[in-house]
Amino acid sequence: MGDLADESLGELRQLATSLLTQVEQYAGQSKQAHADIVRTAQEIMKKVGRNPEEQMLEDSIKAAEMVSKNLFSLWGAFEAIPTQGSISLDKLATNLKCYVKLLSKCNSMHLCVSALQ
Repeated sequence: MGDLADESLGELRQLATSLLTQVEQYAGQSKQAHADIVRTAQEIMKKVGRNPEEQMLEDSIKAAEMVSKNLFSLWGAFEAIPTQGSISLDKLATNLKCYVKLLSKCNSMHLCVSALQ
């Protein structure tokens, strides 16, 4: 990590204070509050910077997420998943006429990315 200028350090302190306040006030009350926390944390990461390995990993995750969402969309998986109750991956794959293993991998990607956001 390179040296941060005094101005950047001030901005970083301000963002960190804001993040702490958001986290302390967060009680799972809204998606907007959650999104605000994530956005502030991302701004802190931008200010601090990433090394090339971290950036490559993040880019790879974003690319895999995009492919996964595109496949789900092409298959019609989002519409085929019931809003009430549940459906097994085997049954969903049969309904969508796709490979269970590929559907499972795409589903895992959605779960992982959701957990990180």
